[in-house]
Amino acid sequence: MQHLRRHLSAGGLVLNKGAILLVRNRRGHWGLPKGHWEPGELLEETAAREVLEETGLEVAIGDLAFITEFRNYEAREHLVQFFFGATLLGGSITPAPGEISGVKWVPTSEVGQYIRWRPWLEPLTHWLNGGTVRYHSFPDPSRNRIR
Repeated sequence: MQHLRRHLSAGGLVLNKGAILLVRNRRGHWGLPKGHWEPGELLEETAAREVLEETGLEVAIGDLAFITEFRNYEAREHLVQFFFGATLLGGSITPAPGEISGVKWVPTSEVGQYIRWRPWLEPLTHWLNGGTVRYHSFPDPSRNRIR
């Protein structure tokens, strides 16, 4: 197996009036606001900081929603990501320059039309449908992108 950089990340699942907050990265892919853990941070602090940095919105972090683990051979990364429910506190949508090209509220029923990455979509759908907190593993990187 090739050498992969390890990344620990956390993000927030911000719901508001039947919609979830999504971000579009610089490559044009929609996903969830999240980012790398910084030494000394609690994961919930990472999640709140990343939502603010990527979207301009301040949130209160709630309970753990899911953990997802996967490999991305193209980026030579092995990722473990923790996602928490989050409550909107304030701010105004301001995408992070150079990192995020768009921020959008998407009806939860339409999330599958935007997120095309199995390690995020499957756990998110499970959580949105009232599923319990779970660890999700995606060992086959060739199946991660939904075409």
